[in-house]
Amino acid sequence: MSALSGLAAALAYGWFCFAYVAFIASGALPSEARPGRRAPIRVVVDRLCFFVAVLVIPALILRLAFKVAPAGVGFVVGDVASWAPATLGLSAVGFSVGLFARKSPADMASYPQYLPQRWDVRAALLEIGSWTLYLAAYEFAFRGYLLAAILPLGPLAAVAVTTALYSVAHLPKSPKEAAGAILFGVIAAALALRYGSFLPALAIHLALALGNDLGALRAAKKAS
Repeated sequence: MSALSGLAAALAYGWFCFAYVAFIASGALPSEARPGRRAPIRVVVDRLCFFVAVLVIPALILRLAFKVAPAGVGFVVGDVASWAPATLGLSAVGFSVGLFARKSPADMASYPQYLPQRWDVRAALLEIGSWTLYLAAYEFAFRGYLLAAILPLGPLAAVAVTTALYSVAHLPKSPKEAAGAILFGVIAAALALRYGSFLPALAIHLALALGNDLGALRAAKKAS
């Protein structure tokens, strides 16, 4: 992974903060204080907008304005044979944590965010596909260009800063998620630096999110 220059780094952080605050202000992010979910189609649109704002636009700006290839900031497959074993193991752990962790009433009211009237193949594909795009943007930011922006200060500083920001980004949702984000943030950043790709973190994050959604559905069914 390549370090970003001063101006590119500043713009990366500035743009992400602007986009993320706008996303929160739009009401797209569920929270413990105000649990609930939007209409299914609105959730899909929210995730697509986040994907464009946090992945597509920064990637284009870095490429066109600063000649930084996406691969240089983690947008690359890398050596799959190298990162797949650890990723599969951690994905299994993440899915299990999401599935079996205790769900509060607020969790059951907010997750899954995408909740159709009836689950079928189309609904499942929209759930998985929209989650994948949303989390790809999330990981390209935190384990991609934001991580690369702090690399001039050293890998430990890059991991510490991005993990702290990642935890703060979860505070609007709940203190519990902000605390959990610390451990995940350290692991995800370390994997990104080790393998030069954000894809391992994306796979683990997706497994965790889908496990959490299934766990919330199961808990809600038991409670009804």
